[in-house]
Amino acid sequence: MFDRYVVVDWSASSTPKLGRDSIWIAVCDQTGTVSSSNVATRDAADAALDEIFSSDPTSTTLVGVDFSLGYPVGTAAALGLAGTPWSAMWKMLADRIAEAFAERMHERVRTELWGYAADESFTPSELLKESFQGIRPAPGYPSQPDHTEKLALFELLDAPNAVGVELTESFAMWPGSSVSGLYFAHPEAKYFGVGKIKRDQLADYATRKGWTIEEAEQHLAPVLDGS
Repeated sequence: MFDRYVVVDWSASSTPKLGRDSIWIAVCDQTGTVSSSNVATRDAADAALDEIFSSDPTSTTLVGVDFSLGYPVGTAAALGLAGTPWSAMWKMLADRIAEAFAERMHERVRTELWGYAADESFTPSELLKESFQGIRPAPGYPSQPDHTEKLALFELLDAPNAVGVELTESFAMWPGSSVSGLYFAHPEAKYFGVGKIKRDQLADYATRKGWTIEEAEQHLAPVLDGS
C-alpha cells in the first residue's frame, strides 16, 4: 500500500520537510516567566542534519520538535482513498509512521544533533521501555495538560511554513498524522502527572497566561478538582 500511494521526490527543493527540530535555552524566573534564545534549528530533510550540536544537558534547556507525515505524503482524501476501505488503514499506517519518525528524531537529537548521549546503544525492546536519558512530553500529556501551549511551540518552530502542520480551533494538529512535543535532556527528568488543580492554582495560572478565570476553566477543565 505504501509503495502504491506514496510517491515523493525528497530531493526536490519544493518537497515539504518532514519535520523540524529547534534547540532553545530556556530560563524561568521566580514569577514563572520563561525567556528563551535559539541555539539551532534544523529541518529533518536537510543535509545539515549531520552537523552536531552539543550542549550541557543539566542546564535548563528544551527542544521543540514538530513533525507532519500527512502533508508531504498525502492525506487519504488527497490520495483518493476517502470513503474506501483503504482510508482507515492509511490513517493507521500514517499515524504509526509519524510516531516512528518522532522516535527516530528523538534518537538523533540525543546522539547527534544535541549529542548529550552520543554513546548510547539500546536494543529495540530497551527503546520501547524508554531506557534512554531524557523525556519527550507534549501539550496534552498529564505533565502538560494545557493544549494551548502548542501555540508557542508552533510559533517558535514556524511549523505551518516549515512542515505544513497547522492547529485547529481546538488545538488539534492537522494533518492528523502529526506529532509535536518538547525534549528535556536532564538525566533526572521523569514523566509525571500534575493531578487535579485547585481554585488558587487555577487563578494563579490564569494570571500568568493572561486569561480570565472562565477561559482557564475552559482550557483546563479535565484537571480541575471540581471544588
